[in-house]
Amino acid sequence: VRTDIFQRGVPWTLLMLRMGKAESDLNVSRSQRICVALTGLTILATIASCAEPRLLIVATLLMVGNVAINKRFHRFIAKRGDWKLSLGAILLHQLYYVCCGVSVCLALTIWLASGRKRGVEQVASRGRVRSTRVEGPSIARPRTGRAKEASPWKTK
Repeated sequence: VRTDIFQRGVPWTLLMLRMGKAESDLNVSRSQRICVALTGLTILATIASCAEPRLLIVATLLMVGNVAINKRFHRFIAKRGDWKLSLGAILLHQLYYVCCGVSVCLALTIWLASGRKRGVEQVASRGRVRSTRVEGPSIARPRTGRAKEASPWKTK
């Protein structure tokens, strides 16, 4: 969990903030962002159900929605194991979404605490595009401006 948050989630979110766009590959597709939000709302509804027990119904519906979005994954797991494996996969998947949500919250806190308001400015210079650093947290910068050479190992 610690590695997922501090070695993957926070740096990846800071990189997206720095670049000024949300990448749609890996785990930041629209459906996965919705799942992170649903997981957060499920937790909030579960906690609030201590004061208002009817919110357990809301929490259950949010969890069902989350599982429904990932039905292909859960169906895959169910075909390879019993109900215990499926239940464990659902719970671990929820933990993963909690880690994603915590990572985003921490990264946004770091970003805003550093006084940084916007992403990378692209500056054209001698036919190359380079990234200029706007004041903010220090993170590894991707290499830009270099064209990738064709691999001699690829066949046409």
